[in-house]
Amino acid sequence: MDQMTGEALDVRGSWNIVWDLQSTHSTKMARLHYAVHVGMPNGLTPEMMENYRGISRLWHQFLMEGDEFRAGWKRKAPGDESMTARKKNKKEDQPSKEENERHMMDGLRMLMGPASTWRPGKQRECMEKILALQGEESAICVLPTGAGKSLLFMVPAIMRGGGTNVVVPFAALMTEMVDKARRMGVDVVEFRPSVNSERESLPRAARMVVVGADTVSVPSLLGYLDGLDEAGLLQRIFIDEAHTAITDASYRVKLTQLKGLARYQKPMVLLTATLPVTFERWFREELLAASAETIRERTTKANCRYEVEQVKAGRRGVSVDIRVVELVRQLDSTMVSGQKGVVYCRTKTQCEALAKEIGCSAHHSGMDKAAQDETRELWASGGGHRWIVATTGLGTGIDIGGIVAVLHAGFPYGLVDFVQQTGRGARRDGEEVRSVIVHDGSTPYERVGTDKIERINRHQMEMFIKSPGCHREVLSSFMDGVVGETCADIAGAIPCGRCLPTIEEESDGDEASSGDGNGEEEGPAETRKEAREGVWRMFNKVEGEKVNTLVRWLDEVQDMCAVCHIWNCKGTTIGEAIPSPDRHTRPGEVCEPVRGQSYDSIRQKIRFADNSCCFRCKLPSDWCDEMRESAGEGKDCMYTDKVLPVALMAMGHDAMKRWVVNKFEIDPDDTKEWFKWLAGRVQFHGTKGTNMHVLWEAIVHKTYGKHKPR
Repeated sequence: MDQMTGEALDVRGSWNIVWDLQSTHSTKMARLHYAVHVGMPNGLTPEMMENYRGISRLWHQFLMEGDEFRAGWKRKAPGDESMTARKKNKKEDQPSKEENERHMMDGLRMLMGPASTWRPGKQRECMEKILALQGEESAICVLPTGAGKSLLFMVPAIMRGGGTNVVVPFAALMTEMVDKARRMGVDVVEFRPSVNSERESLPRAARMVVVGADTVSVPSLLGYLDGLDEAGLLQRIFIDEAHTAITDASYRVKLTQLKGLARYQKPMVLLTATLPVTFERWFREELLAASAETIRERTTKANCRYEVEQVKAGRRGVSVDIRVVELVRQLDSTMVSGQKGVVYCRTKTQCEALAKEIGCSAHHSGMDKAAQDETRELWASGGGHRWIVATTGLGTGIDIGGIVAVLHAGFPYGLVDFVQQTGRGARRDGEEVRSVIVHDGSTPYERVGTDKIERINRHQMEMFIKSPGCHREVLSSFMDGVVGETCADIAGAIPCGRCLPTIEEESDGDEASSGDGNGEEEGPAETRKEAREGVWRMFNKVEGEKVNTLVRWLDEVQDMCAVCHIWNCKGTTIGEAIPSPDRHTRPGEVCEPVRGQSYDSIRQKIRFADNSCCFRCKLPSDWCDEMRESAGEGKDCMYTDKVLPVALMAMGHDAMKRWVVNKFEIDPDDTKEWFKWLAGRVQFHGTKGTNMHVLWEAIVHKTYGKHKPR
């Protein structure tokens, strides 16, 4: 075995790691979590004891304690520090602003070359803010695609005196991010739970650790981060492509676990290129960033020409596919060496069919990861066809140069997705990109239980396609909160299809440049209570109180009408339910939430998505299962008809209706949209839920105020 590291050498037989032997474990027994015989120390040889002594010296050097630093039993010298003391002093020893500026410029030039400077816009401001963060402070950095967001976590990773910076990207981007960091000389490791699950396979404490966003709650990762934190090495946490926590429906449940990283009480930086101002409130709530300062740069892509073409509807979208193939042939004839294009589709079937017709490769979620990587790398390197046909998985965060054409065969899923996908194009200085959406006028099917964020995202995409005005006007309004801005208002912008139609015309505009807006926002100040208790503990405390209130309310109304209970308690001062025979004269039944309409008739009009709630009692499925199991009630729901009737009360009372309109921006009088909204899927206290549950909770808390159910 290696005398210093304790690593096993090939002895062509049985072997033990010295770290395990020193703890009186054989390596085999250590993996089984059993100790060896208690008499083993009596059989130690001089060679084994010398090995153990070397290991002890390494621990003493790491901890700065023991005989290596203190002679005999003398009192500890003032200069000696334990690991805990070093960790404390490291927090207190904050560099000055001037030192940070000097170090960050040194870091930039180490990565990019001696003549490098910060990009125009907000990149430097974001870097300064990141280095100034302390404790549980957080920041939201919104920079457009191609604005150099990756430097914001690479520069701190190589600065002198820096510890470990953990970067959490979209899972599909891990390999590309690690490869890019290594090419630039950053000390980086990648944490994969499937590989790093045992103690001996945990990665070392590198300057930068990359972790998949969908694995942040895996025990092996949490143990690894705990170790870094205990050693005082955990410096900052970055969430890359952070907008996916609220916009990507397939990842949203997993990505909401990102809030658990707040327990480390480290500065957290949320990076994204696409955070619409409308979504910022939900974004802050999902990632516990209520007090985060926002640095926002305009997402305007001046070097992109946006166009929309509508073709005559054909069988199963055939006419759309035919036109897309025509555009590929046309644009391909104008491309030069190193230029390429991508076609986005909504389905894997369409993706495969178009790729076959064009003669290029397809890229979609039906392929295994190795095939996806090989296909993407071949296309990116120019070794295959100029074109690739892909679904949305190729849209987020991929950094590939030379893309000058981005086509969409049909409606994109939403405007945020569209901005991400068109952002893949023209990422290098001097490049221009053409974006063309080809559709047949048919609106894509909206699945049951679409939540509010998805509906807004989709509606804005329809506005972009169908609006008769400038395409940039819709983009600027939704993404940046700038109303009325057109191509003519943006210096050097390539006119869109509405401002200068027909794809055959060549633009004579000036050299493209990025917009530089001043959309900087100031987040609300952190409350004294948060500062005192910590964001993570405060979150858990508040969540627990909310859930306990709802459970106590359910117990209180178990044997009575929930609608009557709400009305009867509304005007009381102590929150007690007062029987009201005049209002409720039918025991065992539910009052009419809406006058003249029975509860059963309304309930049948609302279509809830699978697993979003219990079919019978309408509680979140996990809640219902847990309550039935704990009470031993077999298959019977404990709280039938307590949730939905309360939510429907907003349809029958003017004051409550106005309150719902103001609080949730949905009108109960528009029954079609109202029922869709109620069934919309959301995360409800860590489990699958709907807007119905959110409204039910809000009504219960509004009704009781400070007087909680008994």
